[in-house]
Amino acid sequence: MIFEKNKKYNLNDIEKLFSRIPILFIIFLAILLLIISYFILEIKANKEIDLLNQQYILEYKLTKKENLLNFINEVDFEVNKNFLALEAYLKKITYKSIAHIEANSFKNFFKVKKYLKNLEKKTKIKIMIFSKKDLKILYGKNSLHYIQDLIFSSRVNKNNLNITLKYD
Repeated sequence: MIFEKNKKYNLNDIEKLFSRIPILFIIFLAILLLIISYFILEIKANKEIDLLNQQYILEYKLTKKENLLNFINEVDFEVNKNFLALEAYLKKITYKSIAHIEANSFKNFFKVKKYLKNLEKKTKIKIMIFSKKDLKILYGKNSLHYIQDLIFSSRVNKNNLNITLKYD
C-alpha cells in the first residue's frame, strides 16, 4: 500500500501545512483581485471616454443644427425683404403702365407699345398685355412663351398658352 491510513501527524506537520497554505492562498487571491480590479477600472474608463465622445458629438451636431437654422432664418428674412421691395417696384410700374394705357386707350395702341418698349428697356422688366375676354395677346408674346416654358416645361402649345393666361 502506497498510502497509509493510519499515518499520524504531529504538531510540526500541521504547523507547516497551516503556515504555507494561507500565504499561497492570499497571494493567489490578491493577484486574482488585482487582475479583476484592473479590468473593471479599464472598462469604466472606456465607458467614460465613450460617453464624453458621444456628448461632444451631440453638442457639435446641435451647434451645427442651430447655426444652420439661424442661417436659414437670416436668408428667409433677406429674401422676403428683397421680394417685398421688388413687389412694391413691380406694383409701381404696373400702375404706371395701366395709367398710361387708360390715358391713351386702345385707339392709339402704337403709342402704348412705344411706351411699353421704353419701359421694358429702362426697367429690364418684361410686360405682357392681353384681353381678358378672349385671351388675345396684344403685347409681349415672347414673355408669355417664357412663362409657359417655366410652368409646363414644354414647347408652345395653344392650350398651355390659354392656361398660362388664366393663371392667377
